[in-house]
Amino acid sequence: MTSRAALLRIEFRSYWLSGTGGGRGRHLDAVSHRDAEGLPAMPMSQVKGTLRETAERLARDGRAGWSDRHIERIFGKSPAGGASGEEGAVAFLGDAEIPAASRSGLAGSRGRGYRRQLYKRIAATQVDERGAAADRTLRYIEAAVPVTLVGRLEWIAADPPDPKWIDLLDIACAATLAFGKLKNDGYGAAVASVATARAMRAAAHSIQGFLRERRVLLLLKQARPAVFSRSAATEGAHATHDAPTGGSLLGWAAATAGYGNFKDPFAAFHSGAVRFGNAAPLGRGDAACVPMPKLFMAPKHNADGVEKDGKVGCDVRIGRPAAKTEGGGAVQYEHAPSAPFVTLAGYIVRPGRGQRLRTATDRGRAAEGQLFGYEHLAHLSAEGRPVVFAAVLERDGSVCDSDWRRILEAFEGRTARLGRARGTGYGGDYFCRLVSAPADPPPIPKGTKGLLRVLALSDLALVDEWGVPSARPDHGMLGLSPAEFVGRDSAMSLRRHAAWNGKLGARDMERQVIEAGSVLTFRLSEPLSACLPARVSVGLWREAGFGQIWIHPPFLWGSGKPSFAGEADTVEFPEDERESPSPGAVSDLAKWCSSAGEAGDG
Repeated sequence: MTSRAALLRIEFRSYWLSGTGGGRGRHLDAVSHRDAEGLPAMPMSQVKGTLRETAERLARDGRAGWSDRHIERIFGKSPAGGASGEEGAVAFLGDAEIPAASRSGLAGSRGRGYRRQLYKRIAATQVDERGAAADRTLRYIEAAVPVTLVGRLEWIAADPPDPKWIDLLDIACAATLAFGKLKNDGYGAAVASVATARAMRAAAHSIQGFLRERRVLLLLKQARPAVFSRSAATEGAHATHDAPTGGSLLGWAAATAGYGNFKDPFAAFHSGAVRFGNAAPLGRGDAACVPMPKLFMAPKHNADGVEKDGKVGCDVRIGRPAAKTEGGGAVQYEHAPSAPFVTLAGYIVRPGRGQRLRTATDRGRAAEGQLFGYEHLAHLSAEGRPVVFAAVLERDGSVCDSDWRRILEAFEGRTARLGRARGTGYGGDYFCRLVSAPADPPPIPKGTKGLLRVLALSDLALVDEWGVPSARPDHGMLGLSPAEFVGRDSAMSLRRHAAWNGKLGARDMERQVIEAGSVLTFRLSEPLSACLPARVSVGLWREAGFGQIWIHPPFLWGSGKPSFAGEADTVEFPEDERESPSPGAVSDLAKWCSSAGEAGDG
């Protein structure tokens, strides 16, 4: 059986440069690309472009087994006539970096002096026909010394790998004499090769064990910046979501497992019988998060009372308290704190963000009028740890075991490429692990009466009793007993949303949805006659992460301060046995979360 993963090795024999357009003002015109630890690296997108040029040259000459069909299959089909291109079957993941065996002493604060020796400043100038330096052509670049880099390749297409894909790429490497920038000036001379990743580790858990479970927790460790567009058809072109979306997970499963391979693709991807939940970052102590409730209010201009030691502060209230005066002035309340997530222990979680400007190129130069910018999710936390997200995959009994297996196999032990702009250095790589999902919260007991608050764990696309989309909630839309919507004790915001269909290359119809974190309050007309499940899914697009609600969570009871529990929501990650977690389960998760390597590293 042909392997789906391979390692690409580049041994540089001269100074080389893999800049990404950055510089240091008048000191340096171009600087080398670095990994998270400050060591020289090369984006695999540059390697892909170089190998494609070589493959196209070999195909034109009819040599070494390359053909136009192989080029389009492995590298993807280039866009033509304004149409979008087609992604290739092989993913060039992340950066090519110095292998782990050679990084000893280079990473961390102790290796700062050694890292400086990996770079060299070189000055060059243009020479005219008389052999003299031309005016205003002096430039300084920062080149890297000869090192060996290793990058990861993965066959991500749904169909079985081409038996020759590794050999063809190895031939292209052998015919490539240089990598990186300034190849025509003598930089980047290298010898490269591609081979099967012989040391690929097996998946930590058996898929067979998860087939019996209705809900599975998917852990996603981010390895590079990513963009998950919040845009609808009319707003916010390049703002990003706070975490990977359920729609992106659905798209990855459909493309990787093969939509046409499913016995019932409608049930798996369109009916809501399988629900790909939105991801949320793991918080302090690897604890799961929920969206920050918009019903939390706090006095203005009182930062210590809003957030203290990373937790929700003592002045935060559920709802807007009655007006009061202090020192002759009225106390004004506002929504607080301004953070997207909170753990069940009250710790505030803010995923890191960054921005970058990109431009299209035309024959090696910036194309006119095509400069654009992205806001992205950072792949490292403020402490330098890889960011880990968690999402719930859930199914109903109508989905057969074979289709459920295909969905789980699309993630377990794989590197998922999620997000926008994969051709421009984004499209974050996510190393995937499956673990048992935490238990559902206890149901709302029979006989409950009075106010009942509902937290939107994701955006809600509600429909009324006639099946018409509606942004005005009532008890029937949420599956509640007869109840009256209490607007003055609710906190709800709306946004426009138009889902993107990657297969069709177009957006669906634009609709108005209730944003995650909204709190909808109802007054029950009579006590509950039966227990009510605490977490359910409602409305449209449930298969893509929409419609997840938590009915009456404990931290929204009453009207005073929110009451947070302890760290009971910590994700357990047994390394070897799922049925009987070892005492080191949490530390095993911490090791995996903090390590930069993939679950299937070579």
